[in-house]
Amino acid sequence: MTTDPSISNGTIQFIHPHGQVSVLAEVSSLLGSGNRLLRGAVCFLTEPGRVLLSRHRALLNLPDSFFVASVAKPTNLDSMLRLHRQAPKNIYIHLGGRTPEEKRVGRSLMHSKVFLAEGTEESRLWVGSHNLTAMAIEGGNIEAGVKITGSASSAVMIDAAAHLDVCRNTAELFDPSQMDRYRDIQNGWTRDSEWNSEKDVLVIHAEAPSPPHAASFIVHVHLVPTKLDRLFNMDRPVRLFLHSSGALCLGKPVDYDSAMLWVGEITAVVRTDLHPKNRGARGQFASANYDIDIPDLRTPPVLMPGGTSCVNPKTQVVIRADRRGETGEELYSIDQKSPLTNFLDCAAELDLHQVSDEMARFFTPESLHGNMLVYRPATQVKQDLKVRGYDETVRAKVPRQSDRPEIFEATERAQYLLAEPRNPIDPFFFLSKHLVRPRRDE
Repeated sequence: MTTDPSISNGTIQFIHPHGQVSVLAEVSSLLGSGNRLLRGAVCFLTEPGRVLLSRHRALLNLPDSFFVASVAKPTNLDSMLRLHRQAPKNIYIHLGGRTPEEKRVGRSLMHSKVFLAEGTEESRLWVGSHNLTAMAIEGGNIEAGVKITGSASSAVMIDAAAHLDVCRNTAELFDPSQMDRYRDIQNGWTRDSEWNSEKDVLVIHAEAPSPPHAASFIVHVHLVPTKLDRLFNMDRPVRLFLHSSGALCLGKPVDYDSAMLWVGEITAVVRTDLHPKNRGARGQFASANYDIDIPDLRTPPVLMPGGTSCVNPKTQVVIRADRRGETGEELYSIDQKSPLTNFLDCAAELDLHQVSDEMARFFTPESLHGNMLVYRPATQVKQDLKVRGYDETVRAKVPRQSDRPEIFEATERAQYLLAEPRNPIDPFFFLSKHLVRPRRDE
């Protein structure tokens, strides 16, 4: 122990010269000395840390006491919830910042490990590397800290109290009703998405001089080009858009407002005796209500009465349409990766301080305003939409419904990424690798 003249009749003790030492007794003793107030800010809290703090729940419930932990892993949110129940007015959770973010490292955290216990006679301060985990508390890690005893009016105690106030003031009071939001932020993605998704959906846009008006009906697709065979699997979901004659043209966006959408699935895939790789037997499918001919990779599909096909197919596909769909309520992406991208939403930004040119290159561009480091407090996880498709058919309008404003906020963040069709038919006959639609409350 040493005495520092800046601390009135105080002591400073280094914890611990041997590194891997249990500090359970020392930390517990320090916390228990705060009969006037107990304050703490520790980055990570797991269940062992909650057990330790629960010994001092009476002190944590004092009006001027509080404890703050970061939402980041390995913090155990269930342990935070249990601690909240023991001191419901004084437990805070720090959500960190969306920025600053160091490249390939991570975003801004409340990374402090500080306890301040103010007693009747003296204050005790703990500053160290120890998180509230069993590994840190019981000496599994090599940890270091400093324990200071002195007057509450000493400069070091006043500065420590100011630091703890910053930790609390940039956090939010723990709220059990926000557990899902805390988990979303901790995981970096939202489970309770605004969108439902479906993979590998066959999308067909066809002209229909005489469209059907009642479900269900059967469509027999007659295909000559075998390049399209990869699109067909049994039970694959189908979206069949029907347009007026002459409406489908390469380079001309379709009119979704006048289109009719039918929802169904593939019920049969047959290779005929003309197929070059998988020769089989042609099916008759006399019960089909409609035909669609695909003679080449150029001609847009046309829906015609059953039994009027004019081509000798190499592949036959049977689709059962079960029900009408709402045009514009779904978005179709041909990209291999999901169009839903999670990101941290944030509150008002704050310029922190100047960052050196030498260090600026290690931060993401969003973390900087000129040579200033920018702090953006995280608030929740939201989703962007980046939908890749063909210019003629990628764009869709999600209907505006005044009772679901959160859907439109997400939809207005949608970006459309255009892909070049390899064949003129591609915009009208393609596989949507990811289909997304607004989730509706039951």
